[in-house]
Amino acid sequence: MKKHMDTAKGHLVVAMVKGREVRINFFSPVLQLLVGVTAFLSSLVAADRLFHFYVALYWRFSKKRPEEAFEANPLPDPAACSQAFPKVVVQIPMFNEKEVCEQVIDACCNLIWPSDRLYIQVLDDSTCPITRSRVIKKVAEKVALGIHIEDRWRSNRQGYKAGAMIEAEKALGDYEFTAIFDADFSPEPGFLLKTIPYLIDNPRAAFVQARWVFANADESVLTRVQEISLNYHLKCEQYARFATGNFFNFNGTAGVWRLSAIKDAGGWNNRTTVEDMDLSLRAYVRGWKFIFLNDVTVSQHDFVLFYKYLFTNASLCMCAVC
Repeated sequence: MKKHMDTAKGHLVVAMVKGREVRINFFSPVLQLLVGVTAFLSSLVAADRLFHFYVALYWRFSKKRPEEAFEANPLPDPAACSQAFPKVVVQIPMFNEKEVCEQVIDACCNLIWPSDRLYIQVLDDSTCPITRSRVIKKVAEKVALGIHIEDRWRSNRQGYKAGAMIEAEKALGDYEFTAIFDADFSPEPGFLLKTIPYLIDNPRAAFVQARWVFANADESVLTRVQEISLNYHLKCEQYARFATGNFFNFNGTAGVWRLSAIKDAGGWNNRTTVEDMDLSLRAYVRGWKFIFLNDVTVSQHDFVLFYKYLFTNASLCMCAVC
């Protein structure tokens, strides 16, 4: 019995020694390599952040603004000279956003632009009957006021947002520019007057991107943290990339595209869920320029709706379990 126990202990000691050798000779070098690679990548990210911060800070205190490199002559009075204005379509893609669907339509209908040169498309893929009812009612109200607005509802969501944009393009004809606003964004009346001149006076500019601001960011800690994260992306990352002449992407909303640039880049791609990045990259490769206007802002209103949805459904699930 003692002999068997001694043999087992001997085997255990050998196994432990072998295991230690494997850890030293194999696992330790691999882990050290992974730690080194991770540290190197983290250093690159940190350097990238510092670069964006430095450039953004430099331009904040500079007497010049990066957008001043692009000409933008003010447009005449819309009431006095409407034919001098290009045709603009405003596109509002949405899906089941009953809380904000009416306010974005109101805001877009209040945009200052000659009525005979403005066309508003509500690209609604909603399946929610409340959203549909509100959209139909609001669009009918605006049509009665003589506003050129159309409710383009699809019975399917093929291609999602990009699919809706592709189908809507068929009705645009000779329109030159498209302003895009997601349902949770509300542009100020002067938005087009501040952005379109950059596209008129710079023929190789594909789009103008405005900065987002958040109407209810102080509602909770979660929304405040999200605001900080998005403000870095907008105020530092995109601003610095634009100021240094590097690539930055369209954010999917709160901007104006030149329709000929969209066509030249191959149009919207409904095979990806990041259609804004995809189109931006293809336009950049084609030699188009992008403009970021830090001083032109668009308010986002439902900053906390996702969290309300998340916690409400979580609570319902808990109640169902109990």
